[in-house]
Amino acid sequence: MKHSRDLGVILVCPHCRVEVARLDDAYVCRSADCRRSYPVVDGIPKFLVDDATLLSPEEWRAVVPQNGDGAQHG
Repeated sequence: MKHSRDLGVILVCPHCRVEVARLDDAYVCRSADCRRSYPVVDGIPKFLVDDATLLSPEEWRAVVPQNGDGAQHG
């Protein structure tokens, strides 16, 4: 299955419009202020703010790449 990067599409958080990071089972907002995680259910991302989980700062830092690859904060 092709991921958004393969298709030339950049996915953003529906809450704050910052790019999201792809994990195995979720997409996580790269904004340190937002920190929302959107689940992937049966291979389909659920980009609904009401279905998002607000990660703690510690959880967010543990899962979002922090290596200067375009992460945006705020």
